Order: sequence, then C-alpha cells, then structure tokens
Amino acid sequence: MIEKLAFVLAKNIYLSVETEDIHKNNLKNEEIEVLRYGIECIINMSIPLMFLLVYAWHARMLLSAIIWFATFLALRNYIGGYHASSHWQCILYSCGYEMICLYGILKMMAISLKIKLLICGGMLLFNVWLGPVIYDIYLERYRKRFYKYGIIVLSGEVTLAIFLKNFNQMYENAVFMGIFSAEILYLIAIISKAGNGSIGR
Repeated sequence: MIEKLAFVLAKNIYLSVETEDIHKNNLKNEEIEVLRYGIECIINMSIPLMFLLVYAWHARMLLSAIIWFATFLALRNYIGGYHASSHWQCILYSCGYEMICLYGILKMMAISLKIKLLICGGMLLFNVWLGPVIYDIYLERYRKRFYKYGIIVLSGEVTLAIFLKNFNQMYENAVFMGIFSAEILYLIAIISKAGNGSIGR
C-alpha cells in the first residue's frame, strides 16, 4: 500500500514538472523510481516520528524524546543498523522501539556516568573494528567517510551527554539512550550479516 501510494505521488509530481526529457521513457522511469523511494522514506519516518511526539508529549518527555531522536538518527545514519523487511514492519518496530527507548531514558537514572562511558568506549571499539553496516551497493564507495563520521558523531554525542549532565540528567540520559539504541540496531545488523556470511562486505 505504501509502495503504491508513493508511486502514484511520485508519478503525479514528476508529470506536473516540465522537463526536456519527458519523452525519454528510460529516464522518466528512473526519475519516478528515485522520487518514489524518497516518498517511501518520508512516509516511513513520518508515522513513527508523529507517534513518538504524541507519546512523548503524553508522557511529559517531549524535549527528552527530541534529544533522543536526534542523537539516535545522527549516529544511525553513519554506522548503519538493522532494517525491517517491509514498510509496515518498519513502522511497527519503530513505534515499539521508541516506547522502549523512552522508558529506558527513565531507567538509566540508576546507571552511573562511569558505566555509561565504559559502555560507549566498548561501542566505539566495535565501530572501529567492524566499520559501518552498508546495505546499498551504491553507498559502498562512501564507507571510509561513514566510518570516520560515525566515530566523530559518537565522540561528539558522548561529549554532549557529559555537558548536558550539568543542566538536567534526563537530557544526559536521552543522549546516552540515543547512542545505545543506535548501537543495538548496529549490533543486530552485524550479527545478522555474520549469520548470512556477508560480514565485512
């Protein structure tokens, strides 16, 4: 259903724009496919994001949720991670994962800063050793860039968490939870790829 909706929207958007190559079927189909994929990504992100904002507002954790989402997304973009096999699974898993992570922000109050930093140090070593998880062959040429930026983003987020500790422990925990939740999906993807015999590809 999401694929059909995205295709119809992409086709309408493409046909409403005047182009010089509108008569070239191959180019037209490629451009519609690119648009369709982008629209699918927007739908996949929008539904869980709206759910997160409504749920966080109801739980009185809106700012913490925004901080968590920003740190999670920033790190996940560079290290990669688990992807569901369908759009509906992605939306369902994302909404469930968001609820677990917001609950985790509250539970992290009991964990000391030293333990959090030790966990982040271990995660950094894993990221350095294994590198990013890349599913798209077209992005494989950017592996070194993702590798470098992933390490920079993780280091920057740890620094941000330490800084936020001076203002509000919930915000510190939101950053750490963003790191941990991105790294958990990263490890699931690494284990999955190892099980398929494709680790390091």
